[in-house]
Amino acid sequence: MKLSYYPGCTLKNHARNFEDSTLYAMDRLGVEAVELERWNCCGTVYSLSADDLMRQVAPIRNLIRAKEGGNSQLMTGCSMCFNTLKRANHRARPMKKTWPA
Repeated sequence: MKLSYYPGCTLKNHARNFEDSTLYAMDRLGVEAVELERWNCCGTVYSLSADDLMRQVAPIRNLIRAKEGGNSQLMTGCSMCFNTLKRANHRARPMKKTWPA
């Protein structure tokens, strides 16, 4: 099984041992984690600035890259990235209309 993998800035810069452990565990479970090409910061750090647009666009770009890579699922080892990507995925999905009965 293959999954798109979004490492995030923290795992690549400050928590390399956590990334190594995550990838090792996924391999032992029989899951091939394929790192996204050209990923960017998920936007968590942008929420600390006044630029709200970048906070919303950044994670959606990563979701699009996963989809372009042929995967409908995306994994990450970072809880902050997961939260940001999950909220962006929810915002980007078309809203279901409910009609009165």
